[in-house]
Amino acid sequence: MERIVLEVDGSLAQAWKRMPATAKQRFAKDVEVRLVEQIRLAEKDEFEKSLNNLRSQAAANGLTQEILEDLLREEG
Repeated sequence: MERIVLEVDGSLAQAWKRMPATAKQRFAKDVEVRLVEQIRLAEKDEFEKSLNNLRSQAAANGLTQEILEDLLREEG
């Protein structure tokens, strides 16, 4: 495991320091799960943006669905 640091309000930091270790561990696991979900969503969004950009560039260069299908048929 690696440690990450989050900046929070001072009162929240003080409340965190007073929490029992078991509660901190449960909270840390919950945060980890949510971070994984958010990172996956962000990566998916970036992939979809890149894919849409490639589609736009291909269309701007004259590549249509029909031409693509013809090219794929010729390769097969």
